[in-house]
Amino acid sequence: MFLDEIGNCDKAVQAKLLRVLDHGEYRPLGGESVRVNVRVIGATNKDDSVFLHDFRARFKDSLRIPPLRERREDIPLLVRHWCSRLRKKTPDLVERFFQGGPAGTFEPRIHGRVVDYLLSQPLPCNVRELERSSSCA
Repeated sequence: MFLDEIGNCDKAVQAKLLRVLDHGEYRPLGGESVRVNVRVIGATNKDDSVFLHDFRARFKDSLRIPPLRERREDIPLLVRHWCSRLRKKTPDLVERFFQGGPAGTFEPRIHGRVVDYLLSQPLPCNVRELERSSSCA
């Protein structure tokens, strides 16, 4: 089971999840106990202080992925990816911004100043926020 933004769960929810992890069962509202056998992966941008100690201890390993502002070399790749997705959604509108590549593929033509501008920004947000909003750049 994947729990996205698990750091936003309050301590009461963490305690309930802890019971599920420890006992392998949960009880739906108005129902009988249900046995489960799950592995849990959680994602958050919060530090460990937001977790109950026992709850955090159930997560065996942790992997830190640095924020975008610490891995600026990914920005040109993200711009290419978003342009390619846009081309698939609206091929007639953006065809003039792409050039033919090997084996019939199309590569976006991205002006260097666009990438330079993004590289110069503080980027206080994550990748999803940057994709959705120009307020991060």
